[in-house]
Amino acid sequence: QEELRDVSQMLPYSMKPLDVLNYLCQNNLITLYPNTAVVLRVLLILPVSVASGERSFSKLKLIKHYFN
Repeated sequence: QEELRDVSQMLPYSMKPLDVLNYLCQNNLITLYPNTAVVLRVLLILPVSVASGERSFSKLKLIKHYFN
């Protein structure tokens, strides 16, 4: 929690998560804020909605059916 507070005070509020992660990488701050970097990476890879994940499984079912 302290890491996030420190990073949020260091950077402008309007920065997007990807910009914050890039800033941390470019300025070699990943070792100083490792948990913040992990949280940002998880946030950036999560699907925005469940629909994209459901579509992937739906396509997988079609592919499996095609090869059987």
